[in-house]
Amino acid sequence: MSSVATDGQRKGYASGVRHDVTAQSSPPPPSPSASLQAILGISDTQAEIIRSSGQTTKTGFDNLISVSDGGDRPGTNVSFTKSSPPPSSCFPRFLLHELHAAPEDVKSLVLRRPVVLGWSAVAAGKVSRWLQDCLGMNQSEVARLLLRHPEAGTKSVENTVEPKVEWLRTNLNFDAADDGGVVKLLLHAPQILNLSVERSLDPMLRWLKERLGVSCEEAAKIARENPTLFWLSVNNNLEPTLRWLLKRLDIKDEGIVLAMVAAAPKILSLNTRTGIEPKLAWLRDSLGLNPQDVCEIIRREPTILYKSVDDNLKPKLTWLKKNLHLDDQAAREMFVAFPRMAGSSLAGNLKLKVPWLQKSLGLDSGEAVVLVKRAPVLLQYSIEENLEPTVSFFRAEMGASMEELRGSVQRNPKILAYSLDGRLRPRVAAMRRRGIQPIFSKHLNPIIRWPDSKFQGFLEGFGS
Repeated sequence: MSSVATDGQRKGYASGVRHDVTAQSSPPPPSPSASLQAILGISDTQAEIIRSSGQTTKTGFDNLISVSDGGDRPGTNVSFTKSSPPPSSCFPRFLLHELHAAPEDVKSLVLRRPVVLGWSAVAAGKVSRWLQDCLGMNQSEVARLLLRHPEAGTKSVENTVEPKVEWLRTNLNFDAADDGGVVKLLLHAPQILNLSVERSLDPMLRWLKERLGVSCEEAAKIARENPTLFWLSVNNNLEPTLRWLLKRLDIKDEGIVLAMVAAAPKILSLNTRTGIEPKLAWLRDSLGLNPQDVCEIIRREPTILYKSVDDNLKPKLTWLKKNLHLDDQAAREMFVAFPRMAGSSLAGNLKLKVPWLQKSLGLDSGEAVVLVKRAPVLLQYSIEENLEPTVSFFRAEMGASMEELRGSVQRNPKILAYSLDGRLRPRVAAMRRRGIQPIFSKHLNPIIRWPDSKFQGFLEGFGS
């Protein structure tokens, strides 16, 4: 869908009238003639709490308890799209009748934010139409955005929403032909529509480039993947976090911390006391690591700092000890040597590794465990993206039998860790160009071990 509004559409946004609506099949909305309180199932006690809280206006409370919307007679079919919304049409009814939001979700919003009862549907209607026409969002997506961040429905399309989206497209390097990335970001972090370009968006992007020493493209990627960074203050959040990491990890070289943050920018959004300190304490107390080892682990795998101790780190340590038959000392050494395993999924990676080795190499469970203990680096690799393609390559491109492959892996498990695109495929292709048929049992060692100069000499010698 085009990302540019037509002149006719722009007039529609300005007037609150949409003339190009295509009827969509959807479940009938709740009757507009019923009171909002009845539609949402809000009890009299809850309504009284809303009234006495001071969080909504008298008009807002009237919108909750009145039996019709905007003064229409009971039974009148109120529409916010085919004609201009009545001035008193309220935001929650717009969510219900035009975006078909679930009543329980709207109820939750009203109880959490009673102020929305006093908001008009006019601005929300314009925002909704622009998001659908110019970004290709559907009604369900618009409803999700407004339920998560209802303030977006109060913004001016011309002065806020459209310029902000254009800034995101331009500065975060989204695909100009497809607004799917912008939509995904807005659904994940709709609060970004509240932020000032001059006071928040531009300064943050500039800080990422200048302070972390990354390129414009890398800064844009960091911001796309971590949009919550935009509502952090450089002086009150980001710089203090950097200083805290330097001191707490006893790192003398600031460049090390900057590289860690560039690799795992989500760290910057963590509270140092409640978000980072518990991970460091766990590494120290549960693994018995000294400060130097803790620093080394975090430096090599900074994502550990935003893993849950109870839901992520502890279960992985328990799995390692139980399934690989490791004592505390061995588990500690494995964590220090291969911290990337802490970033691997327990259910989707670690637990599958031993059964996969058994099936792919014809090993029994004991042999597979011994293999992993000899080369725990295998735990860091994805079965689908790394190990399976490598085994398939050895079998299909180099003619390895199951027995040959099993024997070679048992002698040197790290042959499964070599890069397919960086070493194996290019060298096999170079051999074929010289008329050499790659044979696993004969050529594995030259392919994986020899330096480039020696391998090139091997090729040239064969050609002569």
